[in-house]
Amino acid sequence: MKQRKKNLLTLLLLIVCVCRVFAQPTSDAEAKEMAQKLMRMTPAQIMKFRDSMMKAVMNKQAKVLPNGKQLLLEHHYDTTYTTVRFNYTRNESQHTTAMGGHSTIIVYAKSAKAAMLYEANGHTIISCSLNPPKANTAPLDKAVKSLDKNLKYMPVNKQVEAVNTARMAAFGSMTVNNNSLTGLASENGLYSADEANTIISTKPPVISLGFSFDYDPVEGFSTIGVGGTYHRHTDGSYVDEFKHLVHGSSDDVVSAGMGATTDPAVSHLTGAATPQKSDPDAAYIKVTKTARGFNIKWTKRTTYPEVNGVTTEELNADIGEPDEQYEAVIRPFGKTNYEHWLPKGPKVDGSDDSKGDDSSRFYIRVRNRNDTSKIYPGNYTVKWALHQRTNYRGFNSNYPLQEQGPNKDPDMKFSDSVKMDNQIFDSPFVTDSVATTQNGKGNIGIVRIMCMDYGAWGKLYATVTLDDGTELQAAPYYDSGKVYITIPFDKDDNKIADAWERKVHILNKGYDINWDEDVKPDNHRTGDNIPLIDEYRGFLVEDDNYKPVYARLSPEVKELFTIGLADKSAFGEMYKAEIKTGAMGYSRITEVKVYHYTNSKYGMFETGDRYKYGRWINFNSPSGVKTHGVAIFAYDTPNEKGDPNALGSTKPIFDVDSNKGYNGAQTPDYTDYVELWTYNLINLNDQIAKAKTWYLPANTDNFHLQVDPHILHVNAQYHLHLDPATFSNVVAAHTPEMIKQIISFTIAHEICHATNIRHHQPGVKDGAYEGVSTCPVRYWLDFSQEQNHADWLTLFFAGKWNPATLVTPDGYPMGLCTTEDNCFYQLKLK
Repeated sequence: MKQRKKNLLTLLLLIVCVCRVFAQPTSDAEAKEMAQKLMRMTPAQIMKFRDSMMKAVMNKQAKVLPNGKQLLLEHHYDTTYTTVRFNYTRNESQHTTAMGGHSTIIVYAKSAKAAMLYEANGHTIISCSLNPPKANTAPLDKAVKSLDKNLKYMPVNKQVEAVNTARMAAFGSMTVNNNSLTGLASENGLYSADEANTIISTKPPVISLGFSFDYDPVEGFSTIGVGGTYHRHTDGSYVDEFKHLVHGSSDDVVSAGMGATTDPAVSHLTGAATPQKSDPDAAYIKVTKTARGFNIKWTKRTTYPEVNGVTTEELNADIGEPDEQYEAVIRPFGKTNYEHWLPKGPKVDGSDDSKGDDSSRFYIRVRNRNDTSKIYPGNYTVKWALHQRTNYRGFNSNYPLQEQGPNKDPDMKFSDSVKMDNQIFDSPFVTDSVATTQNGKGNIGIVRIMCMDYGAWGKLYATVTLDDGTELQAAPYYDSGKVYITIPFDKDDNKIADAWERKVHILNKGYDINWDEDVKPDNHRTGDNIPLIDEYRGFLVEDDNYKPVYARLSPEVKELFTIGLADKSAFGEMYKAEIKTGAMGYSRITEVKVYHYTNSKYGMFETGDRYKYGRWINFNSPSGVKTHGVAIFAYDTPNEKGDPNALGSTKPIFDVDSNKGYNGAQTPDYTDYVELWTYNLINLNDQIAKAKTWYLPANTDNFHLQVDPHILHVNAQYHLHLDPATFSNVVAAHTPEMIKQIISFTIAHEICHATNIRHHQPGVKDGAYEGVSTCPVRYWLDFSQEQNHADWLTLFFAGKWNPATLVTPDGYPMGLCTTEDNCFYQLKLK
């Protein structure tokens, strides 16, 4: 009976805390009288008093309740403080043809000083609240203290009754004014119908919170109750009969919570029928005794078929556990995508320079610091901020082009979609670098980042304010020691995405943005004069159809830019494909990666430039290093030196005559341009002209007498059937293709000189015709030379060999020689 009495007292305390049915003594005399009556009550009288008060409370007739003000520590009765933490949620949804929607109620609270009454047999009562009635319990406390002093004069049986009475009174004093709960009570929802909708939200602060728990191991029965009261705000809109959109709103005070017990079928309540039966429609709590206290779980699901509705309620409560410490974590939407994502700016085709890549999204997860699987059940607000954003010129290393002017804005910002989201974010105050969610909506606030540069980098910070006012600085999910997450993923903060560094095998190397030590092809001369930041940030390049596309470069492979000036001459435009083929041929014979442009707009003039054509490629670079391409100009006029056999040459920026020791080669930085004497090839080249006319009657120089033996030798060597008598006709028919092929070969040969490779055997007469035959730097276009030059030239004139393929007539791939002249080891790009 005693145990059952305490169970009901717990329920009484719950109703006091949650329903706020409180009344104060009207005077000190009334309070003193009530306390004196309590002191004189026997256990049976207390039971009747309890039942009477319970009935009065349930009928809303209670006028005065026992109160207490403080814990009377000097008594050391079985009363103490403990911790409480609970999370109650109620999710409701309904969907019909007429309307549909959902709402969520959350009541979350915790207390580090909840009042607890317990007995040696394990019976425990716990209660705490937010905003209690503030009753005056001084008379009751005084009476309890007086009772304590008189214990020594009482018989033993009366001492037990007095102690029980004092315990109840002390616990009442602890609970009625207990204001230790902190937390929230909120409701959010959205319901829509045809041309109408209702939005439910919560206005802070929470009005009141309550918690009560009774655990009785003797009778095997427990009860719990939680609740909260809050301000609810409702916005509604509908279209009236005149097709006008009508808005309305309302505010009210709402209480939400639950009360439940353990299954009575497994209890043994004193004085009750045995066995008790379970209610099939009831949901019972599950109480688990833990090492420090209790864990209580409860779930209830109710369906409403008439509206196709479902309501799910859940409670999870912990008693006696250490106060939870929370941490905030910045997480990307899609960890894998984030860790592999590379920044992107606007498309380089100029279609829309106002839009970059806004696929990066981030959110906040607040979790228990000691058990990260436990998520913070309350609401919170998040202030997002972008700091230390890069502000590189343009969108990548050479786009926009010089005539368009560079973009100078920060390289990333909060997307416009964040600014326009007035349901979650405080839209009027969202800027490019700061975005704050509305109060309590941080758990559903997702920020989207607009990236406007292929090398964009920045730090994303998040300051989280919990509903109890606690402020947390969020850390990235991969490093709890940091207070920001980098965009893109960059653990070493070197402003280059780890995904790219991993792809090109330089992750964790510690290279800075100016690093330039490319190795391949490995000829013991590292680097290509393209800083790491520009290789990473990438360039506008041309595809096979001369259209602008984007490409990142590699820090492993040496790379070179070439600029075919097709817009500067008629022959440049006519043979732009062959010039590009030659540049790509240079790439094959050297293993240097070549990016070829066909228009002068891709090369920028520098201030005070003494070059004839613009060659500066990385004009948007933040590094300070200038990367120069090799310009290629095809002349429409004869060779200014008057040499009809000259196919091309490479012009340095310095005066050759005054530069002693110059050997005919220099790096791209010191190359003015490659000149292609296209006019000579087409109209004046001596070798071609003679080959086309040597058997004609007007030909009197007997050139055929020099060539005939080579034709016969080629027939025998390569199993051909060339007729010397008709060879001129063959050459004439093949001349258009022959010109294209020799242009491509010449370009590949000349770019070698623009990358520090000299002719074979400089200073030796006809030394350029000597050396390893498969080296494209060696001359071969002359019948008068020995070795295999005449055979190659004969096959070329006959259309049986295409030198643009950079494969010898015998099928050997051409490449820079590594013996004799050692052209491969001369190659140098910076």
